[in-house]
Amino acid sequence: MVDDEVQRSAEELRGTAAQLRQLAQQTRSAEARDGLLGLAERFERLANRIDGRNPPAGG
Repeated sequence: MVDDEVQRSAEELRGTAAQLRQLAQQTRSAEARDGLLGLAERFERLANRIDGRNPPAGG
């Protein structure tokens, strides 16, 4: 049950990351695009930590 919730959370974070990447592709401003892509990367890393694909450094 908890594992299902964790997996759903990770999937939601990845979905948000995908949406941010789509927005970045549509954005004309390089600064805004870089910010969106950076945010998407952070969401992806958090999702990886949640589901154990990429544990935090040093632990």
